[in-house]
Amino acid sequence: MEVYQLKNLTPVELFPGIKQTIDQIHLPQGICLQNSAENIRQVLISNKLLKKFNAIIGYDDIPATAQKPSAISGIKCLEYIFGKATNKIIIYIGDHEGDVQFARNIKNEIDQSNTVISIIVTYSGADTGAWTFKPDYEISAPAELLKIINS
Repeated sequence: MEVYQLKNLTPVELFPGIKQTIDQIHLPQGICLQNSAENIRQVLISNKLLKKFNAIIGYDDIPATAQKPSAISGIKCLEYIFGKATNKIIIYIGDHEGDVQFARNIKNEIDQSNTVISIIVTYSGADTGAWTFKPDYEISAPAELLKIINS
């Protein structure tokens, strides 16, 4: 799968407001995605955002049997950022029900002194109405994330 992802040169456009929002966040950040880590880096470089991320974990960094919603990539990301995460508030942002499961699985696997918050972005088309796993927050615009972080 990685060979095909790396050959795909289709430009990735960020949702409006994403870059401006990320530029305003001054906290450690990581990305856990089911895409190639190299593709993620290229998108971040082209948008001048790479410096904002302390860890990037793609599907190619995790065994096929441990992909999301398994907590493995999230734990690996947290280890890169913090070493051992204790007494942290961890926010995971996604747009699928599996992302909520992923956040819950991370919470179950890490030190219980941590808080894990799941946020679903509805501006990507996500509709949580029929989901079994409900997020802690839903946001309809990237800037809404700043309100959650600051509260």
